Amino acid sequence: MNERRHDLDALRAGAMLLGIVLHAALAYTGIPIWPTVDDAWPPFMEINNIIHGFRMPLFFLLSGFFTAMLWKRRGLGGLLIHRVKRILLPLAVGMFTIIPLTWVAIIISDGGGNEDGPKSSDSLWAAAAFGDLEEMDRFLAEKPDVNAQDPFMRQTALGWACNTGQPQAVAKLLEAGADPNQRYGNEAKDTALHSAVFFGRGECTALLIEAGADQTARNPTGERPVDLLKHDLDVVQYFAGMLKVPVEPQAWKEGRERAKQLLETTESLASANASQAAPAESNFNLEPLIAGLFLLPVFHHLWFLWHLCWLVLGFALVRLAFKVLPRLPALPTWLVASPVALVWMVPLILPFQLQMHGRSMAGWGPDTSIGLLPFPHLLVYEFIFFMAGALIYLTPKASERFGNLWWLTGALAIGAYLMEPTTHLQSALQQTVYVWSGIFAAVGLCRSVLAKERYWVRQISEASYWLYLTHLPVVMILQHFFAQTNLDPILKFSLITLITTVGLYLPWQYIFKRTIVGRLLIGRVSSEQRPNGSAG
Repeated sequence: MNERRHDLDALRAGAMLLGIVLHAALAYTGIPIWPTVDDAWPPFMEINNIIHGFRMPLFFLLSGFFTAMLWKRRGLGGLLIHRVKRILLPLAVGMFTIIPLTWVAIIISDGGGNEDGPKSSDSLWAAAAFGDLEEMDRFLAEKPDVNAQDPFMRQTALGWACNTGQPQAVAKLLEAGADPNQRYGNEAKDTALHSAVFFGRGECTALLIEAGADQTARNPTGERPVDLLKHDLDVVQYFAGMLKVPVEPQAWKEGRERAKQLLETTESLASANASQAAPAESNFNLEPLIAGLFLLPVFHHLWFLWHLCWLVLGFALVRLAFKVLPRLPALPTWLVASPVALVWMVPLILPFQLQMHGRSMAGWGPDTSIGLLPFPHLLVYEFIFFMAGALIYLTPKASERFGNLWWLTGALAIGAYLMEPTTHLQSALQQTVYVWSGIFAAVGLCRSVLAKERYWVRQISEASYWLYLTHLPVVMILQHFFAQTNLDPILKFSLITLITTVGLYLPWQYIFKRTIVGRLLIGRVSSEQRPNGSAG
């Protein structure tokens, strides 16, 4: 099995390039989670879900496949050296080049031209976040579920209105039947009153208390709304940055004082003061530090390289463990490569899919973990796909047969996506079936059309690693620029994707490819020889 898998090279490149499409579309989904929130086109949400639902699991499966291939060719030591050069070193360089540029792009995008939000809000969440009362009336006239959570940050419309300080939007949502005690967010334990008090939204706090908000409700760290008064501005601005929520220090201070006065009319503040006055050690809390290790956006879009380091290390540990364990018989090819494999693949990741999105139905696909410490449930989820890829390579004839009947598994993926689950378990099962059947279909389809080497496909495959690593600052700046225009969202998205891809491909092809940058990303290049591997 020494021949190059041109189809899987191309598929891995496609997974990377779809990341550019996904990030270019985020500004036009109508959800206020991106530095630039522009006019929305609703199908972009579906495009985002379709891509996000299987892209990274597919990438990690292919990474596991190529990792096993390298191990067989070079041994464990050679594999680790190769991965240090192709993964860890690019990540280290990117942390001092690409990530600072990404922060600059975020600051520029947040800093002007978008203060008033999009020209139209294409979701109730965005309309509430921006206080767009006319758009809210339009959405509310359709009798939506006003307590639904957005698919990205898992906030309700009422939560968004309280995050950003939109009292008129809060009043309108409460009048429309929004539940002031609806839980949302991480582990579905936050309430709108938590948000209003934490971000210093005094008027919103008053409206919620008047509507009967539960002042004793506790968030994931066990805090009631009144307990959040102890957090200083630095902590608030950290979480505000994550949610892209504006916090003006003086207004925050005044709003906090108003919230404190409102809460003083209840017994909650007195009991909170009593509990804080007793044990001095309670002032030291490790929870914000631990949360920061998981949530601080250290890696941004380069998180996948950091996770790959963990996964390769896990592969090495498994390999070392198998040296001392009794030799296991090889699995039958049909149990690994045929659609029958879904019978064990789906249940294997279902428990971890159930942990996604705060253990709720709020989102689609896997979580994203860009902090220094990966989310444990997500890392195990990724490791399962990674080791499945390795198993496909190591099982005789499985790599040649995996993806057969791709039209059947493709139909299954479409059917799973179109389901309308009513429970958390049904939603997790739907997403699990979608991701595995989608991977089967993508691998099989790609093998049927790209099994032979094609020059233009090889060029794109070689460039894909560079394109993905460098694209995000460019995309963000272009989104900010086009937000100042009246162009159609579809045209903006298309131009951003095209300009970014072509604009980064040309310097790669004619400047960087045959320099130390090219050697770092894809190995030594010659006109006769195919480069040896990349991030996969």
